[in-house]
Amino acid sequence: MPATVQATLEDLGWSDWVLSPRQLQLSMCVGECPHLYRSASTHAQIKALLHGLQPDQVPAPCCVPSSYTPVVLMHRTDSGVSLQTYDDLVARSCHCA
Repeated sequence: MPATVQATLEDLGWSDWVLSPRQLQLSMCVGECPHLYRSASTHAQIKALLHGLQPDQVPAPCCVPSSYTPVVLMHRTDSGVSLQTYDDLVARSCHCA
């Protein structure tokens, strides 16, 4: 489940080029995976097993986005103002990789 953080354009350093929205609800996938988790791949399953056997040599799987919610930003351009959709800005769901 993604964690949600509210950020302003000033927080992100985007206030000089993004006009709207002035603040964003950003969902993100963070941290280690819980004991029972949705694995992204067979690779992640093997990584978890190897981490259990050799935690000093193999890092644990971590939480990463599996899908995103598109966000439209209004921003300045050389010729005026434009709307642009960012398809990979806000995490909708997470899995472990």
